Amino acid sequence: MRLTASDYGRNAVDMAKSLLGKHVCRRLDDGTVLRARIVETEAYFGEEDTACHAHRGRTPRTDVMYSPGGSAYVYLYYGMHAMLNVVTGPAGHPEAVLVRGVEGAVGPGRVTKALQIACGLNRENLVSSERLWIESDGAPPRFTASPRVGIGYASKRDQKRRWRFVAREASAPSGILRFLSLRAEPGLKESAAAWFHAKWGVPEKAYLDCMAAYLAGRTELGWYLCLDGDRIVGGLGVIENDFHERKDLTPNVCAVYVEESHRRRGIAGRLLDMAVEDLRSKGISPVYLLTDHVGFYERYGWEYLCPVRGDGEKKPSRMYVHRAFSRAP
Repeated sequence: MRLTASDYGRNAVDMAKSLLGKHVCRRLDDGTVLRARIVETEAYFGEEDTACHAHRGRTPRTDVMYSPGGSAYVYLYYGMHAMLNVVTGPAGHPEAVLVRGVEGAVGPGRVTKALQIACGLNRENLVSSERLWIESDGAPPRFTASPRVGIGYASKRDQKRRWRFVAREASAPSGILRFLSLRAEPGLKESAAAWFHAKWGVPEKAYLDCMAAYLAGRTELGWYLCLDGDRIVGGLGVIENDFHERKDLTPNVCAVYVEESHRRRGIAGRLLDMAVEDLRSKGISPVYLLTDHVGFYERYGWEYLCPVRGDGEKKPSRMYVHRAFSRAP
């Protein structure tokens, strides 16, 4: 779930703790979404904090820190590395949280490089932006607190403040997660088809044919992937009918799968949302999904519709619907 304006209203110290475990999300121009869990933060709190950029007052550079919480403050460090900060608190009091580390990239310069965040995103509205935002999957980690680093210019008192927070689970980070449609990287077609075949046992050629039609523009029913580095760790597709008796309930999300090593990280939910958003942008709604799961898809806006029997099945499964538009199916 995307953080709201009220979430960013907290003071920087509390927000620095709260941001641990949240996901920084960055949508690129080709539609690919990069997503990484925050594992290290630092708080900077007002003109009274001699380590804060705004210690000497309002300047063109620090002006964004005086805005209401919910904006990005991105600046260059020694003219080389962009640094991502999250402005917090009420308007008029300059405070922000520096994102020092995410899974797969520890160090603020590495964070922005991995997520392709540059100074053009300074002042980006994190509440409404489609380019940069923060999400929560409801899994706050345990953390340690220690003094901030690299602030030898600050007062001794401020140097001793334990305003650096590190998630304890951050010792073995995975790579940056990338969420994309197959059209963004068509070269993944063969490996994606092989991956889905390995998970579901459906002939690889069936996946290749569907993907080829999508890539050639013969259909807008797409395929969506999550990659950890270069490895596929999650995916789903959209087809006309997922092998069931109700041919009128179309199109269908199919082949939803996330590797066990990457579960409980919100990957399936993000893939589902990505597919629904993409289809909605093309005027395709509602969307259906046949499953035996109970209680999972409801978290992401899906509603139970009716029992439906799969081809060759004696017992019915559960048909869900996602109404991206308000019209009835």
